[in-house]
Amino acid sequence: MLTGATGLAITLLDVLEALDEINVCVGYRLDDRGDLTDRFIPDAHRLARIQPVYETLPGFGGPVSTARSADSLPQGARDYLDFIEQFVGVPIRIVSVGPERTETLRV
Repeated sequence: MLTGATGLAITLLDVLEALDEINVCVGYRLDDRGDLTDRFIPDAHRLARIQPVYETLPGFGGPVSTARSADSLPQGARDYLDFIEQFVGVPIRIVSVGPERTETLRV
């Protein structure tokens, strides 16, 4: 938002492949008042009073490390990436599914 990002790089996607569910932080609830914000507040005193708000997504339903294109990712992984793009409002350009160069996908 501040730096004018035009694309995202999602790394370590393979680390999430064993999870049945993935919690994605979509906002923050401040204090007991329940005020909700989608902005990260870089203030240590206020951060101590904030609770993250999560949306739970299903796991990928299969390994991602064998994928060599975005189309060959399991549907759950593609849904996860689509959610990130929609939420952030910036397209994903690169996805890494493992530590090797061949495991870096251009989307």
